[in-house]
Amino acid sequence: MISYNELIGIPFDADNINGKNCYEILRAVYMCNGIYVSDINIAECSCKDFTDKEVDLQVSKYWEKITRPEIICGVLMKSYGQRFANHIGVFIGKNRIIHTKRETGCIIESMLPKYKNKINGFYKFIG
Repeated sequence: MISYNELIGIPFDADNINGKNCYEILRAVYMCNGIYVSDINIAECSCKDFTDKEVDLQVSKYWEKITRPEIICGVLMKSYGQRFANHIGVFIGKNRIIHTKRETGCIIESMLPKYKNKINGFYKFIG
């Protein structure tokens, strides 16, 4: 089992060849907590040409939308300039999320106020 600190600095790589994409970082964080997360990528589902209903159906098999963040929940967000959610991080408490970005690789940073207008929702993994 790895710790969060071992994830910090892993480069962003959309194809998971020389680094990890945002969903793979989420999966690694959950593994740090002894939880196996399926490979259904809710960020990827939400940014493809699916209807909201199709996304909700696919996501609801594994994730439950919650109204407030809980420790170790997914934070679905819009990337800069996007109309739809296509990025995910993990809320780890004390207003912090762990996620990855092209510019920085995997980092821990404050969620609010920086991402306030980009958050699409909070999701609890239900398996």
